Amino acid sequence: MHFSRAFLAVAICFNFAAGSLRCGEPASTTAAGGKDQIGPEVWVLGSEWAQRLPPTGSVNVPAPIASLAPGQRISIAVWGQGPKRNRFFEGATLTAEVNSAGKAWTYAGLHPVTIRPIKADGADMTLRVLEAGGIAADKLAEIKDSTAMVTFCVFELPWTSPESTTNASVDIRFKFSAPSWTGSTTRLNPVHLSLRSWEALSKDPPPDDSELNAQLQSYRDASPPASILPLLAVLSRRNELRIPSAHEYLKAAFADVPSLRDAAEHWLPTACADWQRHSDASDPRQSLAFIGPLTPQTLSAVSHSMDRCWGAWSATGDPSYLRAIVNLLAYAPDFPAYEARRKSGAKGGAIEAAFARGLIYQIAGWSLSSFERSDGLVSDWTLYWETDPKVPAEIRNQLHGLLGNPAFRVEQP
Repeated sequence: MHFSRAFLAVAICFNFAAGSLRCGEPASTTAAGGKDQIGPEVWVLGSEWAQRLPPTGSVNVPAPIASLAPGQRISIAVWGQGPKRNRFFEGATLTAEVNSAGKAWTYAGLHPVTIRPIKADGADMTLRVLEAGGIAADKLAEIKDSTAMVTFCVFELPWTSPESTTNASVDIRFKFSAPSWTGSTTRLNPVHLSLRSWEALSKDPPPDDSELNAQLQSYRDASPPASILPLLAVLSRRNELRIPSAHEYLKAAFADVPSLRDAAEHWLPTACADWQRHSDASDPRQSLAFIGPLTPQTLSAVSHSMDRCWGAWSATGDPSYLRAIVNLLAYAPDFPAYEARRKSGAKGGAIEAAFARGLIYQIAGWSLSSFERSDGLVSDWTLYWETDPKVPAEIRNQLHGLLGNPAFRVEQP
């Protein structure tokens, strides 16, 4: 695809002008505020992307998909810009024609599964800084509304990439109809994807350290099933499948895409057996929900469960794993007891419950604030829960001050 994530980041990057914050405009825009436009480029996303979003609000830029693995589902994002962009998509429908390996599939009259404003790159961090600086709530809300100048209209394609023993190409053409836009059908640019066999994917070079860290430390919207086999191979070779976040990441990915585990067992049997030796069948969310008597062993188990929740989150983007960690912020009242004992230099003796809960609170908050800086979907959810009346008030207050909370600055020994 010629329409890259970087292009959209440029299209909605921040400009500071006349002392106010506003969003920038794509190169095609000439009028102040941006001209009305739909596409013509589209983005190909994982089918699960729309399902993983908070119920309402603008969201961070997703990563587009350029290649497919067998058995993968996708969605199509049509983008609009300009002052009236949110009205463009009223009554919108999409027709998609998929061609691959001499076969054709046509899907007519698809309706959007979600219509979402897309935030500018860096918007969340800017808002957090302004929030920590004490900006008035009405001014913050005004700036927040201005951080999205592009809207995605997302359609889920009821097509599954076929099983293939050889690599193939996938070509998709579209017809887009939006009565509120022009009253006529709009043609969008076609997309061209590669469909790779499991055998070919199993022979891909392993990710380097930066790629490995990125894959394990943020939701893999840009790392579809195609990336899992090389990841499994390198983690096994490095003897790192014993790391809680690593083996949980793979457990969640295999559960999400059953054909992926079949491929791993067939093409990488030794590495897959290595993963099975370390995999933990228990649910880390339950471990965090019901913390037993607090002992050194309990604290270690809680830490491991948090790591496993982060691994499962990175593999699936399932917000229940994130929420399990967010709920630990309810231990905020116990943080002073932890701080007092830590500063006293006391060693040994029984672990007091308040001390242990304060430590758990700090670890949870530190990891959340760290992930919020690097993972756009984490930020989308924490900002949503911050104002969700269904979330307990004490947790909403903690999320409100997440960035500047000194309790989450873990000191190095």
